[in-house]
Order: sequence, then C-alpha cells, then structure tokens
Amino acid sequence: MKHNYSYTLFSLCLAGYGLISPSLQAADTNFVKLLDNVIQYQPEQQIIKGIQEQHSASQSLSKSLLAGDIDVIIHHENDSLTDNDNYQNWQVGIEFPIWLSSQKNAQKRITSSYNQEVNAQQVYLRWLASNTLRKLAWQYKNAKIELDAAHSSLKKSRSLQQKVKQKVAAGESPKLDFL
Repeated sequence: MKHNYSYTLFSLCLAGYGLISPSLQAADTNFVKLLDNVIQYQPEQQIIKGIQEQHSASQSLSKSLLAGDIDVIIHHENDSLTDNDNYQNWQVGIEFPIWLSSQKNAQKRITSSYNQEVNAQQVYLRWLASNTLRKLAWQYKNAKIELDAAHSSLKKSRSLQQKVKQKVAAGESPKLDFL
C-alpha cells in the first residue's frame, strides 16, 4: 500500500507555519487509520490473495526447467501364452516437457503482470475504501448538522414555552395560548 508522502510533507509544512490546526492534522491521521481498517476488512481482499497465489505459482513455474509433470513409463512383456518363462522384456523410461527459451521468457512476463495486477488491485481497493469512508464521513457531518439544528430548535421552543407560561401566569395572555 502506497502512502502519499508529498501530501503528508505538504501538510506538515503548513502545520509548521500554523496554517493547519492540530485538530485537522489529527483528523487526517484518523482518516488514514480508519482507511487502513476499512481496507483490511474489505471482502475484495480475497481477490488480492488469489492474485498473489497465482503470482507465486507462476513465479515458481517460470524458475523451473520443467514445463510440466514427469511421467514414469514402465513396460513389461513376457511369453506366458507359450509357457516360455525365459523370455521377458522390461522397459523403463521417463518423459518430461522442458521450457523453450521463448516460453520461459513469456512465463516470466506473465509473472511480472501478476505482480502489476496486485499493485493495481491494492490501489483500486484503497480507492473503494476511501470512497466508502468519505460517504460515511459526509453522512456523519450531515447528521451532526441536523442534530445541532434540532437541539437549537428544541432550545428555542422551550424558551418560547417558558415565556408563554410566564405571560399566562402573569395574566397577560389567555390560558389557551399556553396550550
């Protein structure tokens, strides 16, 4: 996972000059921590694990001289139909495919492409997690604003209720106004 060090350096420089408050720096740090947690629990992480397994299998295959499995061949003949046990023929051999140089180079390129795929997938998952986290942060900010507005409205309505109650108690307003 890559970190944008230029952004961090820029924010540290601005903080040094007092242009960014410590609370914003803490929020940025918290966002990165939350982002790492979201990335860790994404179900798409299984894709990266699968690609990494393909990469390691392809890498071990590209380093091998053999292109496949080794076959052991055993062949036996005897003359058992004519009861001549003196005649027996045994043949033992092995067969194995080997890589041609062009095939070996192609296999190495496939291995490097799996490595690039892992890097691209990590960036993509970071982007997905960041998008999810931004949406949640935006929903939280909107909910906080709505809650603050509701508290303010409740405070004003209680103040108005208290004033009307005082007016009714003083006899300046009818009791119906209080209801």
